[in-house]
Amino acid sequence: MPKKRGQEKSWLEAILHSTADGLIVFDQNNRVTHINPAAEKLLGIEKEKASEKHPTIAQLLAQDADKEKKEMPRVDEAYIESSGKTLKVLTDPVLDDEGNFLGYMKTLQD
Repeated sequence: MPKKRGQEKSWLEAILHSTADGLIVFDQNNRVTHINPAAEKLLGIEKEKASEKHPTIAQLLAQDADKEKKEMPRVDEAYIESSGKTLKVLTDPVLDDEGNFLGYMKTLQD
C-alpha cells in the first residue's frame, strides 16, 4: 500500500481505472466529477461528453429524481438500457470522514 499522499492518490486512480465495473461519480449538484474507462465503454460515451445533459447520464439521474441523495442507501436492482445492453446500476452516497454528503457514485455492471 502506498505511504505518501501523492502515491495514495495515484494508487486510488489506478484502482478506479482498472475495475471492470463502470463508475460515475457525481457531486451534490448532479455534475459528473469522474467517469472511469469501463463506464465510458459500457455507455458508449467519451469522458469529455459525460455530463448531466448526455441522454444516458440523464437516464441515470432520473432514477433518483424523487430521492433525497444524502439519505440514499445503496440501490440494488435498478437497470438501464445502453448501447444494446441491459446494465445493472448500483447507487452509493459519497461521504467524508464525518459523514457529510459530498455526492454519490453509480456503479454499472454488464
